[in-house]
Amino acid sequence: MKRKLFGKGRLKSFWTMCATSFTGVVLLMAILKPLGWEGYMTPLTVWQLFGMCATISAAMLLWDYPEGWLERLNFSPNALLFLNPLLRCAVVCLIVLFEGVLFGFYPLSWESVIGLLPVVVPVFAVTYAVTAVNFHWAKKNAEEINRKIMEKKTGKRE
Repeated sequence: MKRKLFGKGRLKSFWTMCATSFTGVVLLMAILKPLGWEGYMTPLTVWQLFGMCATISAAMLLWDYPEGWLERLNFSPNALLFLNPLLRCAVVCLIVLFEGVLFGFYPLSWESVIGLLPVVVPVFAVTYAVTAVNFHWAKKNAEEINRKIMEKKTGKRE
């Protein structure tokens, strides 16, 4: 997904990703709590989770630049279709792991990594899908607007 460095599109993408991932994490934690999940929700935890989601959203927007480097390495479009989300998910896992350790949610260990995957992967998948759909709709709307502007300028209908 290509976006400009700054502007309304980037800000909208940031808030869409942040809100979707935050909502997903909080709902998934609420669902897992009765199943024995050891997580707990306090006002501080909620703010820390929001901070984590905001950091991840910013990192995903910055990922557009290395993504361009991947395209220049001549990977096939099919390989990029799977490689890009996989690398993005790895970045998300690293951020969640290190910020979680920083906030004191869990210790830095392989057990923590494995314990995070049932939360991180589904939330990432939903957020990635919502962001992709929003980007597709915005692109489609922009193309329609541009088509109507061209029709007015040229006086022709296509």
